[in-house]
Amino acid sequence: MKEIKAYTLFDEWKLYDSNIDTDWILSFMETHNLTNKKTIIDDYLKDYLFDENTGELFDTNNEKVGQYDLQQQTIDPYIYMTDSSYIRVLSKYESIIKESAFAKKCYQNYLDNKLDDV
Repeated sequence: MKEIKAYTLFDEWKLYDSNIDTDWILSFMETHNLTNKKTIIDDYLKDYLFDENTGELFDTNNEKVGQYDLQQQTIDPYIYMTDSSYIRVLSKYESIIKESAFAKKCYQNYLDNKLDDV
């Protein structure tokens, strides 16, 4: 299990995407320890544990709160949360998910299914 930080969104946002203002602001605040002060950002930025073998996401109480998946027709990754929201991982934690055994397995399944459709 690896620790990641992410924030919750209720639209279909990608799990990670580059050069996003909100991501930069949250990363800056975290890097400069500005999140120690209570801000509205604290309500969105949360700690999670990501199981690299199963793609499951757990909260700090070790309760399952989400599951990694690829969208069926695209290669856009998502973590579907049990409350029907999505999360976006801060950029410095992206490699934990991208390089996980489960993400690689999902991507290979996607490629295999794409070949079967041709």
